[in-house]
Amino acid sequence: MVRAVNSQTEQKIHATATVAYTEITNLAEDLTLPEGEYPLAQIIESLDDRICPLCEWLNGKIIRRGTQEWEQYRLPSHINCRRTFAYIPADADEEPDFTSPPQDIINKYGHFHTDPLKYEELKLPAYADRRQFIFSRYSDPDTGKRFSVLRWLIDYEDAIRQYTQDATLRKLFEIASIQHPLPKLRTPRNAQEFADAYQRYQQSYKAIYESIASRLEEIQHLKQGADARTTGTLIIQEFRIRELTQKLVQREIRDLQTIFRAPRPVRKVKYQLVGAYTQEQVAMLEEVIREARMYIPSGHRATTVTVEINPSLSRSHYFKGKIVLAADFLEAERDTKVETFVHEYMHFLEDIDDQLRLKISRIYQEQTQGEKHVSLRDILGNSYEQGEMAKLDDFPHAYMGKDYGTDERGLQTATEISSMFYTIYFRKLWFVKNYRLRELQAIGGPDIPREREQEDVWLDRLFEPSRLKAITLPLWRALHNRP
Repeated sequence: MVRAVNSQTEQKIHATATVAYTEITNLAEDLTLPEGEYPLAQIIESLDDRICPLCEWLNGKIIRRGTQEWEQYRLPSHINCRRTFAYIPADADEEPDFTSPPQDIINKYGHFHTDPLKYEELKLPAYADRRQFIFSRYSDPDTGKRFSVLRWLIDYEDAIRQYTQDATLRKLFEIASIQHPLPKLRTPRNAQEFADAYQRYQQSYKAIYESIASRLEEIQHLKQGADARTTGTLIIQEFRIRELTQKLVQREIRDLQTIFRAPRPVRKVKYQLVGAYTQEQVAMLEEVIREARMYIPSGHRATTVTVEINPSLSRSHYFKGKIVLAADFLEAERDTKVETFVHEYMHFLEDIDDQLRLKISRIYQEQTQGEKHVSLRDILGNSYEQGEMAKLDDFPHAYMGKDYGTDERGLQTATEISSMFYTIYFRKLWFVKNYRLRELQAIGGPDIPREREQEDVWLDRLFEPSRLKAITLPLWRALHNRP
């Protein structure tokens, strides 16, 4: 049943009803992925300046479906909640790590959990059995006039049908005339799956973004000389494409995370924090390590690593069983904190696992045979000491070739190959989060400077044929203990 909304109540309804989209999307995914095949789900929140402390706390947690906490947090927690999930298959050897958020955070931000009756007047879908409607904005094709519609839902089947018809990405593909399907990706189980997954990701999103760019450029062209009615329709189409592309970027972020998470991540990072720190610093580190865990492969018999926070130093580093997190860590964004920890933890794994270091040393030696040393300061800038030397070879990033010397067995005492593999991935993730929308917003308008343009190509270079065979696939096998 469709009902037009009175203009006097529209603003009030719109302020709350946007949450229905999130809930219907999650409901459809929940009902179409069998719990027996996908018993766990990881909470994925949108990590930007709009995120609330409750959603920030929940982000990255792995939760068992069917539990009381699942029934609570699979639904939105508040107005404009953008929670989604990455479903984990039964054979992923993953364990739930969900812990309940502090009650004061729930009380302040979990409005739908603490006071659902407050929203009964608007029939807001605070619980599954109270789901009532989807709120939408439309334009009259003849007059261009905007109006609002409530689509009333009857039951779960109706909700799924509405989701299928009005899913955000489906609507985007329709408006932008996109013919290329999104890739269906899962966490790779072997090196070839890893290569194939990234190549499908590259090809699919490249084609999709090209279609969006082409349609936006076409709209800019059509607006020139068009009458008022046609121009209004085109402006609405352009606005809707730009609006819905945000959902596409969120999907791209999830796909990247799916490809690069470890097929068998460690269940717990063993670490000992040395020094005196505030509760906020300890909580921050715990959250960073919890998120970093999904990328850290198990099977290396990792012992306890010592962690120290030292803001008097400018660069974080690893040395003899200790990760030292410096000012660059404390001042960084959340994703960069996770990147730094994973980077240094890879040094720790190379240090304690001779077999891993042997395999990665072979990659380094084969790639740099006959290469001359160059100064990293000359290549990457003054943040590096003059004595830091590298052999460049064909690495996508010069720092991967840093030479730490060899031990008595002829093995590299350390490398930057595995650590930079993850750093390059996180930089790509950073680029997608910060520049993907800006690139599209610039179409037909002022150019947006791309200060960190290289970060969009470093990872792609690792999947070019020569590097894929010589570096990327052997490294993935070594990290994940695969033949």
